[in-house]
Amino acid sequence: MLSNPSDVLRAKELYQQGREALAKGDIAGAIPFFRGSGNLDPHFKTFELLGECLLLSGQPVAAVLPLAAVTGLNEEVRAPSLLAEALLLAGEHLRAGLTARRVLGLASSNRRAQRVLADPSVISALSHYDS
Repeated sequence: MLSNPSDVLRAKELYQQGREALAKGDIAGAIPFFRGSGNLDPHFKTFELLGECLLLSGQPVAAVLPLAAVTGLNEEVRAPSLLAEALLLAGEHLRAGLTARRVLGLASSNRRAQRVLADPSVISALSHYDS
């Protein structure tokens, strides 16, 4: 176990507060709860939601780290597809494209990854990379 029991309990409380803020549409208000929860007890869903909130609040560069961490902690495709979008919005077109390709290799119908790969800047970056 990475955290002591009291930290795990507090992390769960903060996570729930973050979920409640999200349910009310308070994306910016959810961010500190998810950050606090993740600092006490790193869990993939906490970091996934933190990254998504950062992305939705216009902070794609800040979203990259938690989403990259989740991508390493979990084998689902939601986090890496969010990561591809964050990288695109951060101007990292090649990395966005490569990440989106990996997502589509796991889930060929993932719409977010398809949108990233359809971006002209990503198409150009991948064209240069592939040649």
